[in-house]
Amino acid sequence: MKRYLGDLSMLLKLDQAFYVKWLSEKTATPLQNALHYMIGIHPESRGTTLPDIKIKVESLEARLRFLKDFAAGNEKEAIRFSNIVKDATVLSSQDFTFLMYQYISDFPEALYKVYEQVTKKSLALEEDSPIRRVYEDYAKLDLWTLRQACSLVIHMHPECESFNIDEGKLMGSPELIQRMKLLPHSSTYLFPNLELYENNHKLVMASISAGKLKCIEQDFQNVKKKSVIPIEFLAWAKTKGIKFHAILEELVGCYALPNGSSDTVKQNTSTPRLSAIYKEKVQVAAKILWEQNPTMTIEAIKKHRYIQEFAGGKQYSGKNTLRDWISEVDPRLKAEKTGRPFSKIPG
Repeated sequence: MKRYLGDLSMLLKLDQAFYVKWLSEKTATPLQNALHYMIGIHPESRGTTLPDIKIKVESLEARLRFLKDFAAGNEKEAIRFSNIVKDATVLSSQDFTFLMYQYISDFPEALYKVYEQVTKKSLALEEDSPIRRVYEDYAKLDLWTLRQACSLVIHMHPECESFNIDEGKLMGSPELIQRMKLLPHSSTYLFPNLELYENNHKLVMASISAGKLKCIEQDFQNVKKKSVIPIEFLAWAKTKGIKFHAILEELVGCYALPNGSSDTVKQNTSTPRLSAIYKEKVQVAAKILWEQNPTMTIEAIKKHRYIQEFAGGKQYSGKNTLRDWISEVDPRLKAEKTGRPFSKIPG
């Protein structure tokens, strides 16, 4: 069956100039218009009738109703909410943008930049943001399956993977909305994006075949699973221009160390098992950095945040340990390893 593909040419995308005007003006905005602004689409686009656009707007509208009902039980919160949204009208475009940022993973890049430009404040996920909680749950995992990895970097909840392969034909159909209702509530903040998922999946398989991305195969109850190391996968995704949520990389980095505790690690880095774990992490990070910039020196690699923070290199203060591990995977010719100035990748 031929898959339904929305006519994206019908969508009028909003640019920075539009958002500067909207965030700077102190005028009220119809709620339906503002919801479309949150996904980067002009509400008068013919494409707003596409099911995959409608489901995003409807989900955000449902979340607002929940927030309104929740705030009703607290006078202070009720007043705060009514100062942002009242009677299907958005009263404060800036406060509304911050509020909705907590519930939209694939946030419009133009709006993100303009918000900081106009308000002089950065958009950030609060601790109780459902987007943050979803990403944190997966950041704690030492391995991601390929399906989990491909989903997370396109702002799609991994539990939506049932849409991806055999049932891709559902995208854009009435059945999709019914299926979405069966997903956990948190899944509705990270929407299915089948075309992008399959494109990335092809890139992943090609990189694995070419030896550019490390894949771990595990036999679990006679079912072979392909998995990747989260921090390595995110670094690979960057090299392919895949734009995932910044909080995902931040959280993966925080949980990259064994037990998630640097204090615990500092007391036990001398054990053979942990040394082997660190060595592998350091060498994987070094390979990634050299793939991004083949001219980097060992010293520059050693000091990079991928090594020091994500791979746990800061636990080793000795002069030669990190250098020896990194040198084992140095791809440069002998002549290239001497006499070069330090080369840096933005860290």
